[in-house]
Amino acid sequence: MNRLIPQSSYKKMPWKNKQGTTLEIIISPASSLVDQLNFDYRLSSAPIVADSTFSNFPGYERLLLPIRGEGFSLNGHPYELFEVAQFSGDQKTECVLLKNEVLDLGLIFNPQKVSAQARTMHLNGNFQFSISPNQTHLVYVIQGVVLLNSQKAERGETVCVEDSKIMQFETKGRASVVLFKITRF
Repeated sequence: MNRLIPQSSYKKMPWKNKQGTTLEIIISPASSLVDQLNFDYRLSSAPIVADSTFSNFPGYERLLLPIRGEGFSLNGHPYELFEVAQFSGDQKTECVLLKNEVLDLGLIFNPQKVSAQARTMHLNGNFQFSISPNQTHLVYVIQGVVLLNSQKAERGETVCVEDSKIMQFETKGRASVVLFKITRF
């Protein structure tokens, strides 16, 4: 099953620590609440406009990458555009911008229920690959237009792929996406 998640459905909400706002793209299960820490995973995007301390998510792991801007440093380690950081939601995380404002994309997940990986893919043409039945893939379009299993997604939109055996990407020209692979135990 493929489901388009358009930008118009993203939920704007304050950060857990109230130092900024985020757009929640998807949370699973859908009835979960961030403040109750009862979710398996949550994908969101947020502008980081100044150096800040990230919210704590005890018991969770985080994947985070800058998708616009020059990048940031997390606890002294620099991450350039599209470079994925993985860190514990338990640890105090200080974010320092490398230059100006950054737009991030992040997945927070419960490692007791799922494992997760992220990678940026720059596409030009068509390709496909097989996927396992216990996996969910979230594909966020950074630039261009992508047909994913015949589901059209444009810049800033996300496609959720569940219960499929294959992922087929088609592009007309260049496109860039972030692919999150979530595996349920």
